[in-house]
Amino acid sequence: MNRRISPLGAAALLICVGIAATLFIYLSGRFGGPTVRFSKPYLVSAYLPDSKDLAVRSDVLDRGVHVGQIEQISLRGDRALVTFSLQGAYAPIHRDATIQVAEKTLLGESFIALDPGSPRSGNLPSGSTLSPAQVLPASVEIDQALNALDPSAVSHLKGILHTFARGAASPQTEPEVAQTLQRLPQLTAQLRQLAVALQGQEAYIASGVIDANTVLGQLGARQRQLAGIVSGARATLAALAARADALSAGLHRLPALLSVARRTLTDARPLLVSARPLLQELRAAAPPLAGALARLPPVAAQANDLIARLPGFDSVVLPFLALAHPVLGMLVPTATLLGPALRNLVTVADYLSARRNTFTAWFSNTAGLSQSGDAKGRFARFFMFIEPGTSFATKGGDFESNPYTAPNDAYDNRPYSGYPHLLAYAPGLPRR
Repeated sequence: MNRRISPLGAAALLICVGIAATLFIYLSGRFGGPTVRFSKPYLVSAYLPDSKDLAVRSDVLDRGVHVGQIEQISLRGDRALVTFSLQGAYAPIHRDATIQVAEKTLLGESFIALDPGSPRSGNLPSGSTLSPAQVLPASVEIDQALNALDPSAVSHLKGILHTFARGAASPQTEPEVAQTLQRLPQLTAQLRQLAVALQGQEAYIASGVIDANTVLGQLGARQRQLAGIVSGARATLAALAARADALSAGLHRLPALLSVARRTLTDARPLLVSARPLLQELRAAAPPLAGALARLPPVAAQANDLIARLPGFDSVVLPFLALAHPVLGMLVPTATLLGPALRNLVTVADYLSARRNTFTAWFSNTAGLSQSGDAKGRFARFFMFIEPGTSFATKGGDFESNPYTAPNDAYDNRPYSGYPHLLAYAPGLPRR
């Protein structure tokens, strides 16, 4: 009998022992035994009013992702002290983190739902204990929800369950359910095609859902108005039902009415084309006209006030005009003689008005010269001479007669010639 172990058998034995030890350590930690760790875990504790059937090794989930497990549960007074660890990739959490005891299924299996908080609040050191405000109320269980129902709601719920029971007991239920299950693969394939078609449209779908939520919220806020509209519509339909014969006769006459309206619109088309320019002009005139109409009431009120005062005005003015008539008759010869002088005055005033900046500059320069002076003293020097053609309006002088320069001549200096004559004012003739 050979009691020696071959090298190959010894290697296989060692491998089996290693696998068995690994499985033992894994299963021991999985089912409540001691956990073998090679580094110090990140631990956080919290006081819970009720552990809700939590157990050691229960999951800690962050938005459905497994991030840690419960390490220890102990009773401290009337509360349970729960200590849980987090995996290195999800630690540390933040100072405003919150937890809540929830259930994975309707049948139980409690876990801790973790909200790690905001990075702005800072990191929470390992071994810290969350405050009571950071422990949110546990999720509502089925029995608690049922206890909140009043007897009437419980009765309705029992009726619904009895209805489902009668439906399940029906002989037609089994083939219909079987047919439904047979069509599930086809439905799944169609849903997969729909998901592929909707890929990349998440933003539009989310926007549509938000808009629908807004619309439904507005409809909910205006439930009373909608009820009034529905009530009014119901009354309208009832009135129409009571007059069904008259409505039917009106509907029979409607095709003829539509035919006449169609012919009328066809005949009116040239008129509409001709009226288009007028409508455009009216559109352009509408804003000024609107402003004028807005100012019309005060003007009308003032005009009414003036008309109301006319009798008193007439009693004063009419006698005055009667006395002024002989005086005006005596002033007619004087006005006739003053006509040429006034026409010349209009010409002079027109000339001076167009050259007011020239005279202003001359006086300003003269004032500046008298104040500042130059090398010869504080006085102005003018070169004056008499030119026959200018003085006596004759030909043959050094310059053309009557040379009145144009306005703003300093901007465009020219020889002192070629300027137009000044003429007396005569209505209907151009002034220069």
